[in-house]
Amino acid sequence: MIYEEILPNPQEFAEKAEKIYRDDLQESLEKSNKGEYVAIDPSTGKHYLGKYAEIAVMNAQKENPNRLIHLIRIGGPISLGFRYTMAQ
Repeated sequence: MIYEEILPNPQEFAEKAEKIYRDDLQESLEKSNKGEYVAIDPSTGKHYLGKYAEIAVMNAQKENPNRLIHLIRIGGPISLGFRYTMAQ
């Protein structure tokens, strides 16, 4: 499948997602979803939750299967985030 966007710089991509997590999501998600996963689309700011990493990725993929997302374990060190390409 052909990407409609230019692939981002991995470091900038991760930093943008982690900033969204810290600034907008961390406080509330760590109260209610600690230990689960959040998939963040840094280009839109949207996020998708899942009890397991695969569920968060699938939830993001349902909306747009061709986007890159950054995966973070809620309550864990941000440095453990993962990048997934959700192309089919």
